[in-house]
Amino acid sequence: MNALEVLLENCWILKSENRDLYYQVKDGAEQFEAFLKDKLGYRLIVTPHLIKLEKTPGKPETWMGIQSFDQPLDYAYLCFVLAFLEDKSQGEQFILSEITDYIQSSWHFEPATDWTIYSQRRSLVKVLKFVRDVGMLAVNDGNEGQFANNMDADVLYESTGISRYFMRAFTGSLVDYATWQDIHNGEWMDVEKDRGKVRRNRVYRRLLMSPAVYSEGPDDPDWQYIKNYRNMIHKDFVEALAFDLHVHKNSAFVIIPEGPGYKDSFPANNSLSDIVLQMNGLVRSMADTGEVVLEADETIEVSRGRFDGWVEKLRGLYAQGWSKEYREMSLAALAREVLAMMQGYCMAEGYRGSQRVKLLPLCGKICGRYPKEFEQKIGIRSQEDTWKQVI
Repeated sequence: MNALEVLLENCWILKSENRDLYYQVKDGAEQFEAFLKDKLGYRLIVTPHLIKLEKTPGKPETWMGIQSFDQPLDYAYLCFVLAFLEDKSQGEQFILSEITDYIQSSWHFEPATDWTIYSQRRSLVKVLKFVRDVGMLAVNDGNEGQFANNMDADVLYESTGISRYFMRAFTGSLVDYATWQDIHNGEWMDVEKDRGKVRRNRVYRRLLMSPAVYSEGPDDPDWQYIKNYRNMIHKDFVEALAFDLHVHKNSAFVIIPEGPGYKDSFPANNSLSDIVLQMNGLVRSMADTGEVVLEADETIEVSRGRFDGWVEKLRGLYAQGWSKEYREMSLAALAREVLAMMQGYCMAEGYRGSQRVKLLPLCGKICGRYPKEFEQKIGIRSQEDTWKQVI
């Protein structure tokens, strides 16, 4: 990976953890400074202790966030822990009970903080593990995981002094923001958002951060920019990251070359990715043969029941190649996991109370199947035979 890829992959680069990588990235920053500033509008922070690229999405999406967090309370506790650490200097020690006391005394919302409630203790443990894993805290003695089962458990922590760099710089006061849209739009203040540098930065960010960018209609300013400047965008991504740009009728994708895997990229080296690739192959085949009809925007809308039926038949064909977990999983759970991954990678959307599923163009872009030798071994003679059995 080049220096820019390293910054995109990581929250930050800590000198204390990897001195050689810190200097590699620092020395290589000049090579992509113009791309960051002019195309992405990103801020690069370089201090004697860390290097961080402030990565803001062009368009916030539901799958974005801290993967280990699953409820708003987790994020609320994270904010309180960051506020607590604000007054701690590098190397200063404190115990877990100081954090719990700080949160309890500062919490002025309903319901009130009550550490006798297991779900609240569990939520704080998730936050503390995250804060520790990214390097804002060091554990000198104890294990915060014990706090989930015993509210009297304590841990001795040490501040690394870098927590103040976790939150990005805001153009206004957070107390003036009422919604996440206010935070997102606050970067541009009163600047025209569909013209000039603002639109360029937003488009490049969306292409870089999201698996796909879809046209939202003939008046979509971002899509117009992609169509009009596709050659320039392609050249910029190739030069900065060796990434390719594919633009289709209603969709655009930045394609990462083969090589070292990226975190949370698709396909991953796991069974669920294989299953989703097989599902995409099924969808693509049915679209090619006319078994399903594409809408004008190249999407496919089906009932949730029909989608689940495809998953069931797909398991009947390919389960011999799946891991035990997915072979033995209930159909309802399997369909939920398949759909969740497809939604997370912009391949599908659930709507109308999750009774309908909209399959998006990326389904037909990334497909997969087992090697022919393995398919023959499990009784599949050809791809055509496969889809005839499923359809």
